[in-house]
Amino acid sequence: MRGRADLHGDDYCLTADQVTTLRRIYAGPTDENGKLLYPGYQLRGSELNWAGIITPATATGASGDISFVRETLRYQIFDSPRPTLTYKDVKFTAAYYRKVMQPNEGMYDATDPDLKAFKAAGGKLILWHGLGDQHIPAVGTMAYYKAVEKVMGGSTATEDFARLFLLPGVAHCGGGQGPATFDALTAMTDWVTKGEAPGSLTTRSVNSSGSTTATRPVYPFPYVAKNTTGGPADDAGSYTPVRSTAEANLALNRLGSFRSGYETVGNWVHGTWVVSKGKA
Repeated sequence: MRGRADLHGDDYCLTADQVTTLRRIYAGPTDENGKLLYPGYQLRGSELNWAGIITPATATGASGDISFVRETLRYQIFDSPRPTLTYKDVKFTAAYYRKVMQPNEGMYDATDPDLKAFKAAGGKLILWHGLGDQHIPAVGTMAYYKAVEKVMGGSTATEDFARLFLLPGVAHCGGGQGPATFDALTAMTDWVTKGEAPGSLTTRSVNSSGSTTATRPVYPFPYVAKNTTGGPADDAGSYTPVRSTAEANLALNRLGSFRSGYETVGNWVHGTWVVSKGKA
C-alpha cells in the first residue's frame, strides 16, 4: 500500500471513459436529438452521494439504480410482466420514451402545475429538495415549481401559497454533506394559522450525540444563502439571501411537459378495473 507521499498527480486523474461517463451523468438522460428524457440532471457537488446508487460502490458491484429500473420495467410499466427485460433493452429515443411513459402517466405521475383549486381553498405548500439528491435530481423539482409559477400567474402569486427550499449538500430525504435537519412543520403551522409565510428555514448539522455542529439558512427559490458578512461558515447568522440568476432562468430542452388533464383514476366496478379521467 502506498502512502500519500507516494501518490502522483496521475493517481487523481480520470480516464477518458470516466470523463465521458461523468459528463453524461451531469447532462442527464437524453434522446437521439439531445432532449432530456427526464426534467433534470445531477448537479455538480453531489458526487459523494453517488456510490451504490448512480455508480457502483465497488469495482465489481452494480449500481442501485439498475435494480430499481429493472424491476420497474419488468413489472410496473407494461400491460403484462416482462421478467427477462433488462436495462440493456431500454432505448434512449423519443419513441421509446413515449412507449414507456404515456400508458401509465395518468395513474403514476404527480406533475400537474395547476394548483388554483388548492390555493383557492386556502392551501399552503412547502416544497423542499436536497441539492445532492442521488435518486431524484433537484432540477426536476425546480422545473416543476417554475411550471407552477407560469400557471399561477408568476412568482409573486405563487409565493403567496407555495415556496420551494433547496438544501445544499443534502442527499435523498436527508444525509449527505450539508445541514439536513430542519423544522418545516412549525413553519407550515405559522403560515396556516398566523399568516406568516416562511422567509427562510434554518437547517442544522447534528452529530451522533444530538448536538448541533453547524447551522445554515435556506431561502425560498430562487434565492440562495451567501456568506456576505465574513462570519463563521457554520453559523446561520453569517448568511444573507442572494437571488440565483441560474435558478431563476432555468430552462430545459426536454420531452414531455408539466400540464393538466393527463390524470386518470382507477376503480374496481363489478369486478372490472375501470379507468376514467381524474378531473371533470
